[in-house]
Amino acid sequence: MSYSTLEVIKFPVAIFDPHGRIKFENLKFREIKNLKCVDELECTQSNMDLGTFLLKLFSGLYTDSNDLKKANPDHRFIVSASNEKNAVIYFEVEFTSIKHDKDLEVICVLQDITQHKLLESELDKKEEFLWLLMFSLPIGLIFVNSNSYTIEDLNLEAANMLGAEREAFLNKKCYHFFPCEKKDCPVNRNNLLRVQEETVLLRPDGTSLPVIKTIKKLPYGGSDIIMVALVDVSERKKLMERLKELSITDALTGLYNRRYFAEKLKDEIDRSRRYGDEFTIIMLDLDHFKSINDTFGHSKGDEVLVGTASAIKARLRCTDVFARWGGEEFIILLPSTALEGAITLAEELREILAQQEYQIGRPVTASFGVAPYLDGDSPDQLIVRADSLLYKAKGAGRNCVVAFQVDSKEEDF
Repeated sequence: MSYSTLEVIKFPVAIFDPHGRIKFENLKFREIKNLKCVDELECTQSNMDLGTFLLKLFSGLYTDSNDLKKANPDHRFIVSASNEKNAVIYFEVEFTSIKHDKDLEVICVLQDITQHKLLESELDKKEEFLWLLMFSLPIGLIFVNSNSYTIEDLNLEAANMLGAEREAFLNKKCYHFFPCEKKDCPVNRNNLLRVQEETVLLRPDGTSLPVIKTIKKLPYGGSDIIMVALVDVSERKKLMERLKELSITDALTGLYNRRYFAEKLKDEIDRSRRYGDEFTIIMLDLDHFKSINDTFGHSKGDEVLVGTASAIKARLRCTDVFARWGGEEFIILLPSTALEGAITLAEELREILAQQEYQIGRPVTASFGVAPYLDGDSPDQLIVRADSLLYKAKGAGRNCVVAFQVDSKEEDF
């Protein structure tokens, strides 16, 4: 190889003999060898010119001629230097041992990679920004390998949702954290068609978290990766449950309200027609309640209503449905309860209420109507029957129970 050929090459080129002396340098090399090294990358000694640094680098690589004969003699480095305008220039330096006229030599080729490094730096900044954005988002992000179903990465919000450090979930199968019947990925091809769905995250501590899961398949690294975006809806569900509770309960007593009782009564009638179970309802009204409000004020009246609700509720079963029907009137649904059992309960409740103390100078009593469900009854018919029995109790002097007599079709006082 003629050295003159290297003179016109557009890259800086220098040739070293085995002793580290420069035998040849082309024009491009002469133009850059006096640039000052900057304190970056492998070029750690600032204020040293680039040519001197390359000589020092050579002497560190090739301590004797045997180093030139090694099977893999090529060495690559990245060095940086500054020009007269203090702009940093990056070079990729490659040392390659060659045999020239029976002598071993080392050819040093430098390539300006400044634009590549600047682009790489910009990409690094953008990647850093994207990762910062991903990790700071208030939604959970999990990245699942579409072939192995393993979690390749997740952000801090997803780790917080799962209840452990993010490292605990890396390379774990995603089906450990999503409910599924088989050990299959819950974000498989079929689910990919379902852009969004509500599900739960299964936490390592055995608890679960309601979330909305959104799935997106993304090309990444020559293959596909599945991005699962998670939004914690636990607070929303609590709010919805609270709103539902408010919609079916009486604000003062905490009992079920009239609308909810009507729904449960309809359900119980349907169940009775299907399975033949008998049930009974009790309707009661506090005696002379208006005089309590007129004499002692509505706050005392509210106290009596709350006390009545509490005393009755303490005696009922969890399967019974107890509601405030309106004003001082209450109603009880007793599933799987015959008329005789309901009458016994009504008498017991009447005695319990008469024993409550409200500091008004007299007991607060109640009148009761007890009505069983009869074949063919509509909800309104059953309630009208109980209401009629209640007002018969009022007419009979109050503080008593009137029940429907199935055989005689007459009421018993």
